[in-house]
Amino acid sequence: MTRFAAALALVVAGAAPGFAQLVTRPVAYQHGPVALEGVTVFETIGPPKRPGVLLAHEQGPNGVAAKGKAAQLVKLGYVVLAADLYGKGVAPKDAADAAARLGLGGKDRVLVRGRVAAGLAALEKLPNVDPKRLAAVGYGAGGTAVLELARAKAEVEGVVCVHGDPTPTGNDGKSVGASVLVVVGADDPAVPAARLAAFEAEMRAGGVDWQVLRMGGVAGDFTNPLAGRDLKTGRAFDPDADARTADAVKLFLAEMFPPPKAAAVAPKAVPKVAPKGVPDKALKVLEHVDRTGDAMDGYEGGRTFGNFERRLPQTDARGGRVRYREWDVNPLRPGVNRGAERLVTGSDGSAFYTADHYDSFTRIR
Repeated sequence: MTRFAAALALVVAGAAPGFAQLVTRPVAYQHGPVALEGVTVFETIGPPKRPGVLLAHEQGPNGVAAKGKAAQLVKLGYVVLAADLYGKGVAPKDAADAAARLGLGGKDRVLVRGRVAAGLAALEKLPNVDPKRLAAVGYGAGGTAVLELARAKAEVEGVVCVHGDPTPTGNDGKSVGASVLVVVGADDPAVPAARLAAFEAEMRAGGVDWQVLRMGGVAGDFTNPLAGRDLKTGRAFDPDADARTADAVKLFLAEMFPPPKAAAVAPKAVPKVAPKGVPDKALKVLEHVDRTGDAMDGYEGGRTFGNFERRLPQTDARGGRVRYREWDVNPLRPGVNRGAERLVTGSDGSAFYTADHYDSFTRIR
C-alpha cells in the first residue's frame, strides 16, 4: 500500500494543470466474513461529487476487459467502483467457474445479491460519489449480478446487463424500481429465446422500465477481446457489437443522470395552504427542494424512491417514466428517530406526503 500510495501521489502531483488524470485506487470492504477488494477509478478534474457506477465484471476488478470498461465509464464523467465478486485476490478461471463461485447454478440468489450489494454499499461511501445518483453495469456473470441487485430492491437509478443471463428465478419484477437495459447476442447459446422471453414477461408483470438490445450474428462475451473470434464456441469478441454496446450504455446512463438544469420538469407552485392531512413542515421542505434541488440543512433527502409497491403513478400525462426521490420532513437529531413521515417528489413535478412510511400517500400537487 505504501508503494502504491507513493506512486499515485507522483502521478497526481505530476498532472499538468487543466488536464484530467485517471486515478486508480484499491477499495477494501467486506461481505460477511469474506474480505473483498474492489478498484475505484476516477478523473482528477471534475465536480466534487459525481454519479457513481458500480462495475461488475465476470473477470473481476483487475481483468483487462474490466479495466477497459472502467476507463470508458470514467471518461463519461462517472466515478467507478469495479466490484470484487469473488474475494480478495480471487479471479475465476472461466465463465463456469464464475457462475459457480456466485451460486448462479440454482435458484437461490442470496450469495450473488449479497456480494453485489456489498459493492454498492462501498461505492456509496466513496467521498467523490453522490450517493443519491447510482447505477450498475455488469458483464457476463457480473451482468447477472446487477440484475439480481435490481431484483433485490436496490436504490439505484438503472442497471445494465451485458451478455449475462437474465433468466428470472422467481417473481421479482415488482421489486425492481430501477430502469433496466439488457444487451445480448442473438447467437448466445446461454441466452436462448425462451430465457429472454421469461425475462421480458417478468419485467412486464412488474411494470418495470426495461429494454433489450439483441444483436444478430453475435455470440456471448462479445465485449471481451480475449474471447477469440470463433462463433461456434458460443463466446466470441465482436468489435462492432462492443462499440454499439458502449454507445447504448452511454445513452442509458445519460438518461439516468441528466444535467441538473434538465433533470426535472419545472414544478407547479407549492400550495399556500397544506392539503388535508399534510403538515406545514412538508410544504416547507418542498419549497426548499423546488428552489435548490437539495435537502434542507440538517435534513436527509434526495435518494431514489423505487416505488416498489407501485402506489404512485409510474408514468406522466405524456406516458413518460416518472422518477421519484424521497426527503425527510423531520430534522436529524442525535438519538431521535426521524419518524415515518416523508416527502416524495416526482420528475413530472408531482409531490406526495406519507405519514406511515410509504403505506399510503396524500398528493400535494
